[in-house]
Amino acid sequence: RFFAGLVAPAGSSPGCTVPARRCDIDHVVAFPGGLTREDNLVCLCRTHHGFKHHARWQLALRADGACFWRAPTGRTHETRPADLRLDAA
Repeated sequence: RFFAGLVAPAGSSPGCTVPARRCDIDHVVAFPGGLTREDNLVCLCRTHHGFKHHARWQLALRADGACFWRAPTGRTHETRPADLRLDAA
């Protein structure tokens, strides 16, 4: 949870502001087929975790940490991790 909170200080869903410390850690590719490692884990608040698993939202995670969400309607949304570098503008 600490590592995931460093990568994504808030939930990975579009518009989510729930702090990562209060989120679930979710496998993008479901366990056991998806491995438990940083390139397959995202922070999801309880509400958005339910969207992914019960409301037919689809999630893909890119190598740079960007999350691509597809709603059941087909509309897509993208979220990017916060830039936490000290020299970030």
